[in-house]
Amino acid sequence: MAPVDLTSLGHQTLFRAPNHPWPKFDAVDDRVRGGVSTSNFTIRKEPHSHTIGVFSGHLDIMALKDVGFASQSTVFNNTKPLLLPRLCYSGLLLTILRPSDEVSVTTTPITTKKPSKPKSFVLTLKSSPPVTRPDGTRVAGISYEYAFTLGDFDGKEKQIQMEWDGFTATYRGRPDKKFAKLDPNKLYELSFMCRSNFGEQAGDFELKILELAALKNKYDKRQSRKCFDRAKQLVTRRYEAGWYRRDQGVRLV
Repeated sequence: MAPVDLTSLGHQTLFRAPNHPWPKFDAVDDRVRGGVSTSNFTIRKEPHSHTIGVFSGHLDIMALKDVGFASQSTVFNNTKPLLLPRLCYSGLLLTILRPSDEVSVTTTPITTKKPSKPKSFVLTLKSSPPVTRPDGTRVAGISYEYAFTLGDFDGKEKQIQMEWDGFTATYRGRPDKKFAKLDPNKLYELSFMCRSNFGEQAGDFELKILELAALKNKYDKRQSRKCFDRAKQLVTRRYEAGWYRRDQGVRLV
């Protein structure tokens, strides 16, 4: 997809360091299934450049026979989820930076093929609060995934437009058309994932994220302007009041 022209597509910044801090992320890797993949989400200042969020780690495909995944997830407070109603917003805009070259690739002896360097990622949203069993494990729920690739960069930055209807409903990692389309009115979880796609990619990976923003709804400019003006005022007030703490979540409208 061609880069999005932000002069014609208004956007509301959700996360962009340092002024719109990223929340705390936790690892949800294939180690829960006996794998050995690892991941991290860190904040890093690029030399002579931006402060960015970095999703990185190592994707293994040997321990689980061509199947592996590494992800970082953040959960918003159940009483104050992230609110991005379709009335005001048409989707998300992810701005990433050109990746570093210092990455390695692993060859699996199981298939004797050489997987490619990880370039495919997934952004996942959940529109229902997480449910935890008495033993602390989480009950599987519906996730909405948007897959994207690093692809070619015309410059140092690349923008990926993610329309709400472009998110695929999945259950336990498998697409399921019986579920309704994503309702972004209340979002309780956000995650970034790098998965092997059945042995197609493996090794060290790095996704350098400059910004995650919400795109204004284009079909009603006056309503969108009103929503964005209100969102801007609320974000400013709540940021000054400390709303960007993890225990309180982020609320825009």
